[in-house]
Amino acid sequence: MSKRLLFASVVAVAIAGVRPADAHPSHRSLVYVESNDADVNELLVFRPTGGGSLEPAFRVPTGGRGTGAGLGSQGAVSISEDGSWLVAVNAGSDEVSLFHIGARGRPILFDVAPSGGPMPISVAIRDGLVYVVNSDSVVGMEVAWHGGLSPIDSARQPLSAAGAGPAQISFAPDGRALFVTEKMTGCIDEFPLDRRDRARPLTCHPSAGETPFGFAFLDDDDRRDEDAATLIVSEAFGGAAGASAVSSYRSDDGRLQAVTASAPTTQTAACWIALTPDGRFAYTTNTGSGTVTGFRIGRRGALGRIDAGVTGVTGGAPIDAAVIDDHLHVLTSSAIVTFAVAADGSLRKTGELGGLPAAAVGLAVR
Repeated sequence: MSKRLLFASVVAVAIAGVRPADAHPSHRSLVYVESNDADVNELLVFRPTGGGSLEPAFRVPTGGRGTGAGLGSQGAVSISEDGSWLVAVNAGSDEVSLFHIGARGRPILFDVAPSGGPMPISVAIRDGLVYVVNSDSVVGMEVAWHGGLSPIDSARQPLSAAGAGPAQISFAPDGRALFVTEKMTGCIDEFPLDRRDRARPLTCHPSAGETPFGFAFLDDDDRRDEDAATLIVSEAFGGAAGASAVSSYRSDDGRLQAVTASAPTTQTAACWIALTPDGRFAYTTNTGSGTVTGFRIGRRGALGRIDAGVTGVTGGAPIDAAVIDDHLHVLTSSAIVTFAVAADGSLRKTGELGGLPAAAVGLAVR
């Protein structure tokens, strides 16, 4: 644990007034979504039931405002690798909220900080560093010793062009760079981080297909080349009917090389990506089709579609998704649909929790 997180964890225990044994979050599986309400944005927390669905657990204000409409992004909510911290965007008030995840997974609001730009849509946290992508820029912050968010000087970097239409921000697996997808330019941006964790100017890697959107890095712990990483990206192709796809890349020393270029989903508007923890399968949610398409992940990240393209049916307009405990949870326009993931990657619907706010965005699991 870094000094930033160590100090912040100590502060978290003191402020929350919990017993030392409760300072770290429990290991119960939980799902976190934000309401994105234009008046009072809230973090909505759900826990699995015995029947394979979800039930409400907690509801906590973020201290900011949402937009009341979709953000067109993946990663509006993000959780630290150790499961102790959560960050969420407040796109309506241009802010980022920091939560400590306390006993039984309850989020405790620690700070609400300016995002450093207009319309924050995606955020990432790693080892006490927080980076947010606004509509025009990437901005860095850190979890300070007092448990709040402090801006990192000279860490703001513009996107590749005005109106780039960012979709997601995430750290590279080695923590030495940030990646951002831009829907309007077709860029997969790479921002190197210097020794002081400041983002440096971007390199635009052209996407294999049109409208790169959600992405995820494969956990390559067993790879021979420890300096490379596998990146899997959805491609919405501007929402053209039946035209969306998924590509995989190897990222190595500032280069991005396609492994599988634009493998068709046969569906419409593939926008969000979720990987199984074992790295064997990738799933994209197809917003225009109300479906999920699954892919097998082979050697060096090669992709092969599991079936004809409809691995699961969600209905509605599926957006963000994540896998935990052999279950895929998919956020739609008004519900969270849950599927059991079989050994061959096929999906079986096990539940649906309705009644969510229509503007809800972001889905993170712990």
